[in-house]
Amino acid sequence: MPKKSSAKPKDEDFRGDIQQKKGVTMSMIDPSEWNLEDSQEPYALKDGSEVRLQVLDVSRSTRENGGVYYTTRFGVVDEPYSKDITDWFDEPSRSLMDAKQLNAAKRKMMNFLDCFSIDRTRPTDPTEDWVGAEGWTILSLSTSARYGEQNRISKFIAPR
Repeated sequence: MPKKSSAKPKDEDFRGDIQQKKGVTMSMIDPSEWNLEDSQEPYALKDGSEVRLQVLDVSRSTRENGGVYYTTRFGVVDEPYSKDITDWFDEPSRSLMDAKQLNAAKRKMMNFLDCFSIDRTRPTDPTEDWVGAEGWTILSLSTSARYGEQNRISKFIAPR
C-alpha cells in the first residue's frame, strides 16, 4: 500500500482542480485573484457616432414561416467597455416576402456585405466567414425599459 505524503499541497495545486465528493463534481475558483472591483459598466455610444465594428458572432435561425435569418453580434473596435450591438439579417426569399420586404432584405444584406468587405459574388457561410470582419457604421441610440440605452446600426458605410 502506498504511503500517504504528509507534505501540505501548495495553494496553487488546488486552483481550478475538480474535486469529487459523493458523485458531485465541484470546481474550485478564487474570485479574489480577478480584481473584480475594477470592472467597468458597459455603456452605449452617443447617437450618430461613426464607429468601426467587428463581427463577434453569427447564428442562423428559422422563423415559423420557414424564413431564415442571421443574428449578428458586433463589438465596437477601440471601445472595449461599450455594449455589444446586435442586428438581424433576413435571407431574401421571393416565396416568403412581399416586394417591399424582399427589397429591404436585399438592400440590407448588400449594404452589410459591402461594408464588411465580404465578397457577395461567392457562396459564404455566415457563421464562419463573417466572424472577425470589420466595417464602418453610423449608430443610433435607443432606450427601452428592458435593456436601457443601447445602440443600433443606422447606416453601413461602404469602403471607398
